[in-house]
Amino acid sequence: MSCTKPIQLQLIIVYLVTFSLANSVSNALVSISTGAAALYIIFDCFRKKSLGGFDAPVYIWKCILCFLGSILVASIASGDIPSIKLAWNYIYWSTPFLLLSYLCVDSRVKNIVMYAMITSVLFTSGYSIYQFYIKPVGSRIGGFYYNPNFFAVLLILVLPFLILLFYANLNKKNYQVTSIITLSAIISGIFALYLTGSRGAMLGFILGSVFLSVLYGVKKRQFKTLFITLIVIIGVGFIVSFGNIVGGLSRSYDMERVYLLESSYNMWNDNKVIGVGLNNWKDEYQKKYILPEAKDRKLVIPHNVVACFFSATGIIGGVGFLCFALGTLLFLMRMMNNQPNNFFFMAMVWAFVAFSIHGLVDVGITMKSSNRLFFALLGITVASLKWTWCRDVDLK
Repeated sequence: MSCTKPIQLQLIIVYLVTFSLANSVSNALVSISTGAAALYIIFDCFRKKSLGGFDAPVYIWKCILCFLGSILVASIASGDIPSIKLAWNYIYWSTPFLLLSYLCVDSRVKNIVMYAMITSVLFTSGYSIYQFYIKPVGSRIGGFYYNPNFFAVLLILVLPFLILLFYANLNKKNYQVTSIITLSAIISGIFALYLTGSRGAMLGFILGSVFLSVLYGVKKRQFKTLFITLIVIIGVGFIVSFGNIVGGLSRSYDMERVYLLESSYNMWNDNKVIGVGLNNWKDEYQKKYILPEAKDRKLVIPHNVVACFFSATGIIGGVGFLCFALGTLLFLMRMMNNQPNNFFFMAMVWAFVAFSIHGLVDVGITMKSSNRLFFALLGITVASLKWTWCRDVDLK
């Protein structure tokens, strides 16, 4: 299919935005590509004399606005300027949803976004594997990231898309080269995930696949296939969990996470409605709420996103976040049911569950890079509703 110059520019921008957000190695590239995307959308709206491209389902907009609006309201109510600024940052981090839900409506982008994810995973995991050979044995590997957990959360968002792309094109003769490259990215990405030693990310990744398998198996009434799939997934999870996991299965700071939850509850209990302020968790914890038995007295986050929003933004922000999370999951499941051949929704369900589980033990949507990537993938997935899905899903 031939492409006009505006479409060619659009495809380039989509690739750069997706690639930069999928690895977040360069903040400059993220800023330049998203800025170019915003300018292109303004140009496109003037060219078409229409805002019709902004037609994502109202339901998902309500979910997003419920979350962002609630933490902004709680922050304004607190009167704390840094917290208000951080709430605005959350709104800014969500703009990839707006950009990509507009730019990806044209079905010609579906191969571009997948190529961007493939090259991103090959790029980051390749460096991670290089570090594996030069660092001391037993080191947790974070690739370009100082914290291995940060790298892990990006991987568990992208890998489900690559795995389901590979499965969709598995028996297609015209996609043998693409399938080999995709498989290479999957293998290197999973190995890089293992090297991070992030137990929450690996657990989320496995449970996300179990959740998706149950949904798909029950819908298709393929109970034998479902049973075999679950046995394989649980077996792999068992091997990873009880094998020689990088960093060990049990770690010295595990009880610290429990203390953090107790401190977060105490913080919320004293500030039930609006919390201590979105930007104030660290200061409040270290000044007043750290438990005597806690050994690490310099922690800056509660390592649980639900506890974070309830303690920092009270019932207003905490309930807003839960409504967003549950509403988004229900939306994805419903769309997966409506478009059974659209593997983007299946991948997004898997990624969302993995992302949410990881957020219960570490960072999730509270981290800038994973927040931006999540909303980018959600925007692409929502845009895929406009694509034509044939019986066989591929990248034509």
